[in-house]
Amino acid sequence: MRARPDTSQVPESLPMNQPHKMPMVTMFSNRDESLDKDSKLINCFAEKDLMTGEYWVQKRPGLELYSTLSGDGRGVYNWNEDIYSIFGATVYKNGVAHGTVDTTNGVYKFIQLRGAPPTLVMGNGVEMYFTDGTTLKQIEPFVPVVAGDFMTGSTYTILTLGDTGNETDYSLCGAAATPIGTTQIKMGNFVVGQVYIIQYPGYATYHSNGTLAKDYRSDFTTIGAANNKVGTAFTATDVGDPKVTPSGQVPPNGHDTLGYAFEAAFVGVGNTFVASNSAAGNGNGHCVLNAISMVAGQSYQIYSVGTTDFTLVGAAANTVGTVFVATGPGTDDGTVYVQNAFPDNFCKGFAYLDGTLYVMDTQGVIWGSRNLDDPEDWSPLNYITARVEPDAGVALAKQLVYVIALKEWTTEVFYDAGNPSPVSPLAPVQGAKSPYGCVSAESVQELDDSLYWISSNRSSSPQIVTMVELKVRPISTPAIDRLLDQATFNNVHSWTLKHGGHKFYGLTLADPNITLVYDIDQGLWYKWTDPDGTYWKMIYRTFTDDHLHLMQHETNGCLYLVEGDYEYTTDAGAVFPVDIYTPNTTFNIDRKKFLSMMRFNADQTPGSKIFVRVNDDDYKQESWTNFREVDLSKRRPILLACGSFYRRAWHIRHLAPTAFRIRSVDLQMDIGTF
Repeated sequence: MRARPDTSQVPESLPMNQPHKMPMVTMFSNRDESLDKDSKLINCFAEKDLMTGEYWVQKRPGLELYSTLSGDGRGVYNWNEDIYSIFGATVYKNGVAHGTVDTTNGVYKFIQLRGAPPTLVMGNGVEMYFTDGTTLKQIEPFVPVVAGDFMTGSTYTILTLGDTGNETDYSLCGAAATPIGTTQIKMGNFVVGQVYIIQYPGYATYHSNGTLAKDYRSDFTTIGAANNKVGTAFTATDVGDPKVTPSGQVPPNGHDTLGYAFEAAFVGVGNTFVASNSAAGNGNGHCVLNAISMVAGQSYQIYSVGTTDFTLVGAAANTVGTVFVATGPGTDDGTVYVQNAFPDNFCKGFAYLDGTLYVMDTQGVIWGSRNLDDPEDWSPLNYITARVEPDAGVALAKQLVYVIALKEWTTEVFYDAGNPSPVSPLAPVQGAKSPYGCVSAESVQELDDSLYWISSNRSSSPQIVTMVELKVRPISTPAIDRLLDQATFNNVHSWTLKHGGHKFYGLTLADPNITLVYDIDQGLWYKWTDPDGTYWKMIYRTFTDDHLHLMQHETNGCLYLVEGDYEYTTDAGAVFPVDIYTPNTTFNIDRKKFLSMMRFNADQTPGSKIFVRVNDDDYKQESWTNFREVDLSKRRPILLACGSFYRRAWHIRHLAPTAFRIRSVDLQMDIGTF
């Protein structure tokens, strides 16, 4: 017979006259980048009882099929009680095809404008569209004329030379070269890649009949020139041959022995040229069209007025930004855009403030629409640059009455300063710059005037942060940060959900196969999965006309209603597991514990079962015991003869098409001797 345990030294923290509670709700925990060890809640969430201080753990909301279409999910939005969803390349309005869109950059962001008529705007960082409910139209971006698109015979003004290493050689399309120095650069001293103009090819003598007698000239065609004529511009491909002449002859005294050129540059920014050809594929420099080359019937937007009277060719006024249809070519030196000033390299996300729609490009320039609530009318002068730091733009958002520019490692804030048109009405909020950037525009979500996103800074340490009243603070714990440190952010989805008194921010990192869910009010993190154990494939949320939550699947072309487990107990018929992993616990005493009974304080639900196993060896996979079944339909569900341990972790799994909620597990333990 087993000896009676010695309880004389049992501390007051473990009274023997009442059961002890198994710890279930703790902070999401992992000691490294894996999730094989330590405590966590999976496919459930916790709720604190404000009266008793105890936590309930409840099964996450389930799904019910709402509609089936086809294609990868790219966004869903409720506008004017109609459901607009994007699957593949098709926009659907209430399940009926409404138009087609670009598919090259993942999910779309949406924003609605009041206007006359009201419009719904959508963009994916590559293309932007809007609808009035009847027709879907693309918003053409500002596209300066790029090398390769010049029209032969038209006159252009150079805006940019092109990116470093990809500059446009405008000499190939009609631009002349201009000297930038007068130093004689002789054969043997040229710099490869530098532009030169031939000034002296070398000395030659001729017979009285004009034929060549002796040729002492240098051959510039061997180093990139098209010919050896004075005034020819070329880009040096070699330093040049420093020998006296090709034939080795010595010219008469007083004559230079080598040909020479002046350092030069092709026509620069602000200069004009007449295109002799398109220069297809030559760099990525940009130009604007001069008024003298406008074509009747084409729409233009004034970039610079100069001495051109645009009112003579269809414009209502000679004002920069005026859009008009040309009645014919203009005169003098004014310039125009072929299209409007909406940027062609914009980031994801919109901000709407005081009737103006804002987008940001990858250079951190925030562009604003010109006419209130008009998504098609953009001004080339309505812009302001987020330039406190030189990092690139990632996403644009709004909080309260502020425009939030999320860049690579900083965040900047702007307000409506009421600057008069045509310049941007925005001005920076001094002192509001934050050292938290944005890793992925797909992670940015807004809920109840708070922003959430994956941040980073110049130390490349990703965290999840929130912005509340312009103040940014991390909400990720060290355990979550460890997961982010090892993650890639190539395939990110995020969403928010308000349900049953809880506000959730969900973040999916598809590459490491995990969906992390932050319970905003409880301050807790959970992991949610699909029934097959992979990441939860819901990527976008909106609501129906009767205010039911509606979510879009990543790949299967379906929309699902979302509701608590008391309403939808499965994911559209598929049972998903709820897993509770407790922390290792010794109950604050280093003695063997004899566990005679476990009683489960859970909702009594017909058909509801849980399975329980334990691990006394620090979560080693081979040390988990077999599952034991507990029937939660009983009034007093218990497990008997639960063994002994010094330190133990429990794993409780619910796997049934029923609701599930558990408050605590009472442990009837006896304490042994040392």
